[in-house]
Amino acid sequence: MASVILGILLVFVPLPLSAEAQTRGNLTSGSSLTANDRNSSLLSPSGEFAFGFRRMGRGAHLLAIWFEKIEDKTIVWSANDGMLAPEGSKIQLTADGRLVLADPRGGELWSPSLTGVEHAAMLDTGNFVLVGQNSVNLWETFSQPTDTMLPTQQLDQGTKVSARYSEMNYSSGRFNFILQADGNLVFYATPYSGDFSDTYWDSKTVGSGFRLIFNQSGQVYLTARNGTILNSITSGTVPTGGFYHRAILEYDGVFRQYVHPKTANSSSGWTMISSPIPPNICTSIRQNFGSGACGFNSYCVLGDDKRPQCRCPPRYTPLDTTNEMKGCRQDFEPQSCDGSRPETDQFDLREMPDTNWPMYDYQRTPGTTEDWCREACLADCFCALVIFGGGVCWKKKIPLSNGMMLPRGDSEGTKALIKTNHKNLVQLLGYCNEGQHRLLVYEFMSNGTLANFLFGASRPSWYRRIEIACDVARGLSYLHDDCTRRIIHCDIKPQNILLDGSLTAKISDFGLAKLLMANQTRTTTGVKGTRGYLAPEWFRNLPISSKIDVYSFGILLVELICCRKNYEPGAEIEAQIVLADWMYDCYQEGSVHLLVESDEEASSDIKRVKRFVMTALWCIQEDPALRPSMKNITQMLEGVVEVPVPQVPSSSIISI
Repeated sequence: MASVILGILLVFVPLPLSAEAQTRGNLTSGSSLTANDRNSSLLSPSGEFAFGFRRMGRGAHLLAIWFEKIEDKTIVWSANDGMLAPEGSKIQLTADGRLVLADPRGGELWSPSLTGVEHAAMLDTGNFVLVGQNSVNLWETFSQPTDTMLPTQQLDQGTKVSARYSEMNYSSGRFNFILQADGNLVFYATPYSGDFSDTYWDSKTVGSGFRLIFNQSGQVYLTARNGTILNSITSGTVPTGGFYHRAILEYDGVFRQYVHPKTANSSSGWTMISSPIPPNICTSIRQNFGSGACGFNSYCVLGDDKRPQCRCPPRYTPLDTTNEMKGCRQDFEPQSCDGSRPETDQFDLREMPDTNWPMYDYQRTPGTTEDWCREACLADCFCALVIFGGGVCWKKKIPLSNGMMLPRGDSEGTKALIKTNHKNLVQLLGYCNEGQHRLLVYEFMSNGTLANFLFGASRPSWYRRIEIACDVARGLSYLHDDCTRRIIHCDIKPQNILLDGSLTAKISDFGLAKLLMANQTRTTTGVKGTRGYLAPEWFRNLPISSKIDVYSFGILLVELICCRKNYEPGAEIEAQIVLADWMYDCYQEGSVHLLVESDEEASSDIKRVKRFVMTALWCIQEDPALRPSMKNITQMLEGVVEVPVPQVPSSSIISI
């Protein structure tokens, strides 16, 4: 499969971008840089670092420092707490010796609090300095770090390093570390620590720590006042030459060290060379006040790549699709506490093995069975989840905090049982007759998404999984909901079917029983009534040709991953919609293996499959600004660059 995809990619090599407006030397009194399409910047003498504006979206720019000679222009520092400046903004050294970032109308956005600056310079170390009389450095970015440290940089007591908000949002997030006045280097899970449980790692150097140093050889360590090394923060083999180095507190709260070859146009990307700190942040944070490693109502899973992933439980959806660490919310009405409406028959408990939300229990009952624990939660309108293990039942309310998937062998049989509302999950909309078979049309609600399903005449049931009988063409076939919305294969031949007397739909050549994704933001002719929805014609006109665009390539990649044996150019768009929908759910729930379970070769390299899936999900984002270039796609698929956590491709594929 990889060779097929890479072969396709070779056809679509993008043309190089236009040259940026760059200058060398110093920024002197009266001179400025402007936020515009040319990304104007000031280069260091060697040209390895640049200071200036980086376009982050339409009409928005970030004043930053980045590695200039590598392809992805990795940012290592940003001004104004990562806040974006509008098009036409300027960074200028004024006549009175102030460095000022101003908007197009002259309004001041940011400025270091000092005057008397004679010039500003971008150094080859990656340090941007403001220089006064007698060549004295009055201010420097090395002493005002954001989330990254570079070789030769030293942090004194009281210096704070803050993680960014998310992968592409450079404003301050919740995680930070501080070399405290008492000499201890401490990592905190909140911007303003006030509770000991906010601490999730420390150097244990109270009374002795003095300075954090990133030396020129690429080693990060903590020293005493006399220069003695107290604690080596990073470990592992450090390349001594021919590599760029950086150490960063990433938005997930983990401190990692990377290297990148200096070779011109190198496509090797950044490689992590040291053990992350902490090794498993999922289990390192247990806050008395706060959400834990991930946001409220979500849980943290350490992936195969040793990176934390924040996931939502069944029937919960992300609060912010651009930042998975913001937490989740219920996508159903909670159980009523009205005594006249117990609603106990409308709720079930979904099992989540090896998963826990420790702390914040409102009731603990020892000496129980799992069945007793289940019934106790279902009968309690306040209960959102129970943890059962060792004969003990713990009840919990919303919001859930400190969620984590425990490492294999550490759970000792502990499991979470989370309450979900199955009301309206499967609702009969109508029926139609096709030959001797009576076909039922169901509306299925999941994660806020409306879909219509077509099934053979059989009673659907919901308990831990959906079992749906499909008696249409080749007899009875039971299918399970391994992912939230799994494709239902019924081996139905392509045919038109009248649904509920008002809507005509076509079962695609893939034999998918899932049809008709709703999209009420665009209209389609010939649709009557409110029960049926038809995929808009807009989807049907996507170009899949020799002049393929990024979005269409994403659709093609989805189909290559999910339907390699059945793929036919020009296949029904309903298939594309359901495949992309299915794919995202499998990725979100850590079930990527289900996408390739019939392919032995692909199943043996799940890490690569996951990389392909993540790349495809970025390609089909509705906002074109979020889609990577074909050049970046090539690097993602080859594993040259790290693939960021993808957003939900909601609008472009399953917009409601």
